[in-house]
Amino acid sequence: MSGTFRPTPPADPQSTSPTAETPSQSAGATGIASHSEATPQPTPGESQPAVQARTSQKGTWQQSPITLWACVAITIMWVTWGYFKLRPRGRAISASGHLEHYHAWAYAHLAYSDVAWLYQEHHLFNHALPYVNVQIQYPVVMGIYMWLAAWFQGVGPYFLVSAIGLGACAVGTLLILRQLTPKYYYLFALTPLLLVYSLLNWDLLGIVCMVAGWYTYRRHKYARSGIMFSLGVFAKLFPAFLLFFALLELWRDGEKQSAKRLFTWFAGISLLINLPFAVANPINWGEFYGYNATRSGSSGLLFKLHLAGYLGVSGEDAVDFLLLAAALVIFSMLVYRHRLPVASGAAGLFAVFLVVNKVYSPQYTLWMFLFAIIAEWPAWTAWLLAAGGLIDYYNSFTILFLASDHSPSFAWYFHHIFPLGSDARYATLIATLVVGIRRRLSSGKHIPAPAATSHPGQATSDPDSRITPTCQEPASVNMPVIKRTSGISGTSHLTSSDAAAPAGKDIKEIADASSAAIGANL
Repeated sequence: MSGTFRPTPPADPQSTSPTAETPSQSAGATGIASHSEATPQPTPGESQPAVQARTSQKGTWQQSPITLWACVAITIMWVTWGYFKLRPRGRAISASGHLEHYHAWAYAHLAYSDVAWLYQEHHLFNHALPYVNVQIQYPVVMGIYMWLAAWFQGVGPYFLVSAIGLGACAVGTLLILRQLTPKYYYLFALTPLLLVYSLLNWDLLGIVCMVAGWYTYRRHKYARSGIMFSLGVFAKLFPAFLLFFALLELWRDGEKQSAKRLFTWFAGISLLINLPFAVANPINWGEFYGYNATRSGSSGLLFKLHLAGYLGVSGEDAVDFLLLAAALVIFSMLVYRHRLPVASGAAGLFAVFLVVNKVYSPQYTLWMFLFAIIAEWPAWTAWLLAAGGLIDYYNSFTILFLASDHSPSFAWYFHHIFPLGSDARYATLIATLVVGIRRRLSSGKHIPAPAATSHPGQATSDPDSRITPTCQEPASVNMPVIKRTSGISGTSHLTSSDAAAPAGKDIKEIADASSAAIGANL
């Protein structure tokens, strides 16, 4: 898959008479030519190969209304299936309606969900105001979402309402992706990652905000884009990768006022949603940032190379920062020099982040899957990520089940099978990164800057583009104060080098120690 570049705004919006429609204007504000046109006309600066690539997309099966409705139905099916699979039931719920023995039940049934567990852990049933009366180790948008859902009293209604909202986010993501990547949006609907990760955490909330921010950015709606990126970043920090390269592109193309407008709206909304909580209780509000700054991990490149133990938490953080900074410089230069599309730069940097970061939660693969679609990397890399994500999910929860059950098989699985799943995760990430970036770099030594178009909604003249004219570059307590936890955020951190089991140690002791280690990362 390959991406296109965001077209620059029209130099003279009034150059076309309002009473004389051009063939492309007759199809609507997006500048799409009517299907009845006999001969497609190029836009100013558009080459003939680009015209052919643009018109060849009309009538494809991906654009069929049947395909769209089928994808919507499949997306809803995944989330619904996930709901019935993960909803707490049976011995997981006490007579009073609260969770009881939840972890033992959830691990045994492969049915764990942060959405359910943190309802109990954060005492959401008491309607404690997040960041004021209770510490929550997530950004504020996610905390507000879980607090609103908790007004439906009881873990069952709360989980149902949360699932409906996250399902709506999944459908919204699909519909926006159809505009951004009309030939590849269906990959999102078909991925089984939605079954295992859509309700594991609240990630879909940040994902839909990110793709909405990217969609509005490609259409030069910088105020709306800043708003959506702000909501996305403070639901999950990962949309910041795409925001950075969007600002870099505007700066590169000399659109400094547009960059200022985008950043101003982003900063303004960020202050608006954070400042009240920061003022009301700065300690509780800062818990998310303090927790992640001091958090120890058991993932990432340094851990796999057995270097993390020698560096300590601060040393590991410093090396990870330097590696990520180096990657940031490289991808920024490639994008700035038109060697790499903007979305590919963001996807590449995010992949490096996942490889080097000391913490890796299984659902992060869903984010990488979205970045690969937005960047329009080869379709098979999306399937590779899906396979790796499923392996990671079942591997992570198998080790948790064996540890919590004090199974005699725990030590064998821990030393012989679990590391293979961890290796598969990083192999899929690195393979996706290398193939995706190489594909975009090999498409030409220099990608031309986008030419001005007649209408803001039109595609650019990039002959490598596979995107229809409807889109541009793909995006892409105190009641009392509750002890911090991060749910499943650390479930996949355990590897065989976390702790070597001393010879002769009782299996139960090994399992208890490992469970404690897992809990320390939660």
